Order: sequence, then structure tokens, then C-alpha cells
Amino acid sequence: MVNFYDIIKNYDELHGEEQIKKYSFIKEKLNINIFDETIKILDVGHGTGLIKKVFKKNNILGLDNSKNLLKQSNCKSLFYDFNILPLPFKDKSFDYVFCVTAFHHSKNNESLALEFKRLSKKIVVSLLKKSSFFEEQKKILEEVFKECNYSFYDIGIDFVFIVKC
Repeated sequence: MVNFYDIIKNYDELHGEEQIKKYSFIKEKLNINIFDETIKILDVGHGTGLIKKVFKKNNILGLDNSKNLLKQSNCKSLFYDFNILPLPFKDKSFDYVFCVTAFHHSKNNESLALEFKRLSKKIVVSLLKKSSFFEEQKKILEEVFKECNYSFYDIGIDFVFIVKC
């Protein structure tokens, strides 16, 4: 089966502005010092590395199952299908785990959310409001992170879920 993102040539043209707005919103809400090189970020569903346009960090690890998109990234990246769990990292390996516009690609949202919780105390997930699974995914995030502090933000096309455990 061909991965759609392996054949697309103009992802940034199609989605770049929208994705940069999401990352900018996240940066503002989390108040992350973009120059602190000790902060480790795992970007699940990394794509072409648009995160780097906002965070400008060298310690971002991008994870994606599209070799074509990862080739366009200027971040450290790992070709990996995030439906194969557990992810290949030690517990609490990252200061932040981001999953921007990719959670809906997961075959098991609950397991992936639990995996994010294993990897970090600070997690950001954006959910596409138009997804037919939006309400189900929102409930899963609320359940998995019920003992944590979290907020949902409506930012137009997406809801952004920010959690600190």
C-alpha cells in the first residue's frame, strides 16, 4: 500500500501556513524558551519538519512513517510507524511530546496517548475537528490524562490539547 505522504511533493505549500500557526500557538501557550538547547522535543507525525520554523531548536526528534516527508526535514528524524508500540525510547526521554495533526492517523488512540504519557510529563496533541473520530479521541485524551492538568483550545480547524502531568 502506498503512503499518500510519500507521493505528495508540495506538503508545505498545502499545509505549511496552517501547521506553523499551530506550532506558534503551542509555543506561546507553553512559553518555551526556543533557545534553550537542553529541552528535548519528540514531534510525532513530524512530516517535513515545519516545527523547526517556530522552535528553531537542534534537539527536536521527528518521528514519521513517510520517508519522503522526512527527507525534506532539517531536524533529526526517525522513520517509524507510530502505530507500532511501544515507541523505541526510554521512559521520560523527552521534555515535550508533540503530535500535531497526526493523532487521527493512529490505529489505537488510547495506546498512543498512554505512550506519550510514558515518554513525557508535557504533551501536546491537536485534534482535527472535522474528523469523524474527534469526539471519541477527545474522550480518550480526557480519560488517559484525567489525573493531570490539561486544557483544550479551539484554534479554528483543530482543538489543541495541552497537558502537564
